[in-house]
This record gives sequence, C-alpha cells and structure tokens, in this order.
Amino acid sequence: MSKIWSFLILLFCLSACSGDRCIDADDFGFVNLTVSARYTKEEMSNQSGLAQIAPWRPSNYKVDGRPLVILVRGWTQGVDRNNSSELSAWCAWYGQADNTATLSTFCQRLRECAFIDGTMCTNTKDAQITNAPCIFKNGVGLYALIAKKGTNPNQSLSSQKNPQGLSFHLGEKPEGYEMLDLDKNGNTRTAGGILYNYQDASGSQSDLKQQYANSDLYFKILDNFYDDNSGQYRISIKSGITDTNPDPITYVTNLIKNFLFGTSGDYGLIRNIYMGIVNNPGYRMAVSALLSLYIIWTALSYLVGNVQITHTELIVRVMKIAVVSALLSSQYSWTFFNDYLFVWFVGGGRTNLTNDNGGGSNRAWSARNTWYDACSSNFIQVVFFIVCRLDGLYIYYTILLCFIFFNYYIFRCCCYLSYRSNCHRYDNNHGANIYLLFTIWHYTVLI
Repeated sequence: MSKIWSFLILLFCLSACSGDRCIDADDFGFVNLTVSARYTKEEMSNQSGLAQIAPWRPSNYKVDGRPLVILVRGWTQGVDRNNSSELSAWCAWYGQADNTATLSTFCQRLRECAFIDGTMCTNTKDAQITNAPCIFKNGVGLYALIAKKGTNPNQSLSSQKNPQGLSFHLGEKPEGYEMLDLDKNGNTRTAGGILYNYQDASGSQSDLKQQYANSDLYFKILDNFYDDNSGQYRISIKSGITDTNPDPITYVTNLIKNFLFGTSGDYGLIRNIYMGIVNNPGYRMAVSALLSLYIIWTALSYLVGNVQITHTELIVRVMKIAVVSALLSSQYSWTFFNDYLFVWFVGGGRTNLTNDNGGGSNRAWSARNTWYDACSSNFIQVVFFIVCRLDGLYIYYTILLCFIFFNYYIFRCCCYLSYRSNCHRYDNNHGANIYLLFTIWHYTVLI
C-alpha cells in the first residue's frame, strides 16, 4: 500500500517541464518550423542594393479549411539562449553570413523594437521605429501566405513581390484574443501569431474555405535589404494544416500502386500482364469460339422453347456478350476496363473520402460517415461482379466474392481502429490508404 501512495505522490509532482524545456499543455505534436531572416546569394538571385525581394519559404504543408492557428514563439534576453533551438527573433543590422539561425554579436545587446504610437505598418516606405537599431520579436515582420491553387509565388520576382493568395502579418497585436507562450522556466509570456478564420469582407467563411482548401502555405520575413540580416523565428502551427509529405502507409501505397499500374508515360505490371493475355492468339481464338457457342446456344434454346427470355434476362445476356467482346479488342480493351472497372477497386474508397470531406471543410459528422461510405464501397464491387458474372464460372466468382468480403471486413476493422485512434495528422487518408493496399492485394492475387 505504501508503494501505491508513493507512486501517486510522484505522479502528482510531475510537471510539463523536462530538463530545460517546457511543453505546452495542449501540445500533442504540433508542427514546428523555423523561418530565417537571411538568404544566400543564390536564393536572392544575386540581387544587390536596396529594394531586394526575397522568395517565400515553403512550409511543405497545405491548409485544410479549418481555423489556421499559428504561434510565433517568444524570446527573452537573459533567459533564452542565442542558438537555433531557442532563438525566435531577428535583427536587420550588422548580420554575417553565418547568422542564419542566430543573432549577430552586435544585435545581441540591442533592445526590442518600439514603434511610433505602437503602429507597425504605416503608409511610409519604412517602419516608424523609434529606437533603431533594435531586435524584432513576436512575429514582427513575419508574413504568412496561403497561395492560390495552381500558382507558385516563387516563379518570378514579380510573383514574389505580389503573390496571388491570402497573405497576413503575424506580428500585429490580435483583437479579441491573446497569443501566449512559455519560456524555458515555465513562465507565461506574450507571443506573436494569428487565428485566421477565412472571413471575407462580408464575414462569410464558406467561399474562402472552399477556394483555398488544400492550398500551399508559405512564410517570409519581409525586408528591403537582406544582406545584413540575422536571426530567425520559431513558429508552431496548432491547427488548420495537412502534411504534404507522405506518411509511411501512403509511401508504401504509392510504391505498390506505381509498380502495379505504372506512372505517367510508363506502363505498370498489371497492364503488361493484361495485354499479354489479351493479345495471345490462343486466348483470342478460345474466347471467340466460346462467345460464338454462347450466342448460338442461347438462340437455339430460345427457338426450341427451352428458355423463356424476359427483358431483364435479355439485357443481362447482351451485357455479358458486350463485356466479353470488349475483351477481344486489343486497342480499346485496356482503356475500357481500366477506366470503368479497375477504377472502382483502386480509387473508389479515396474518391468517396474526398467527396464526403468536401475538399477539406470541417464538418463534425464527416469522420464517421466517411468511414462508413468508404467501407460500403466494397458492396458496389460485390453487386457489380454478381450481375456481370459469366455462366459456368461459379467457382472463380465464389473465390472472388470471398476475397472481396474478406477485404471488406479487414477494412471495417481498419476503419474502427483509425477512427478510435483519432490520428489527427493522417485523418481519413490513413484509412483510405489501408483500403487501397488491401484492394490492390486481392485484385493482384485474382488477376
């Protein structure tokens, strides 16, 4: 009993601080990035003099339509160190080439910048600073850009200066809320950042959400002369983004998919096997003979009165003949079956997930309904193969049906586990990739 009490006492004594690093209470794996105030000559396209234009730094993340919460970490002189892991400030004076993530020796002694009437952005060419030279903190000078779909803000100097999309300053004092940060000792301090809700001038959110969902997110520290800058900002993105880098399951999925179905301009294994069978003279002769016998037998059976063909039965038999006839066309066979049949297996679940998610919009009920619709897509496959089965191949389609139902129940388990695990980074793509892996597996076995 004493051991239990000792364990409970130690448990209550635990804090969020481990060593010299404190963790935010709501930090369950936020995305942390650094944005340097200094560029190389190659990045600046060898620009010189004043009025320099710097490229936007990609975050390798896309916005998903949810409220975008970006926190710019604070930095306290005398408490935090001047190194790449703790520094979150920059200086526009007397920087050296090696000061991409640290302040120059001269800037370490400077105070935080102060502005006339507390206004950072004015109609003048330069910011109205009262104590220059100084240090910029809490996101002052840092801008975020949600690029318009299909555009590249770094395509030219003109696009770097006037990019298409939504841009906003992360150093302005927010209205109605306050951004806070923890220093290394666990003390609360004011930080920079923004809570962006995609509201237009009329206060509506739906149009901008739909327009910019799945758009790339960029950052840049804005200045007109970068050759003597030093320092960096450390930012944490708490919500509103999705990762563009593939997770392990996506990587394996793409690897298998590209190997089986190929990439643009390259035929995969599935097509090579399929065309090898279709173009085989013996196969074509056998299928043509069986198809002719099937038509002759159907006609003779109808003429002698052995079968009474209804409208439904006639449509089914004509569809069977059409499907088998399409197999005999070496020119259109692969295009027909790949575009109208195989796509149900490979892309059906992912299409359902994308449609139900509404392009990244945040709907409270979308997660569970998405899993249900993705799982139920296998029933479409079952119905399709039952309707289109060929007479005399009951064993083959019984095996195929067993594999499809096996795939269905395996994916139901994956749906349940993925939903219960609440993996906020992979979201629905995690389950969709599991679905695709099992579908490709049973399709490959049965081809």
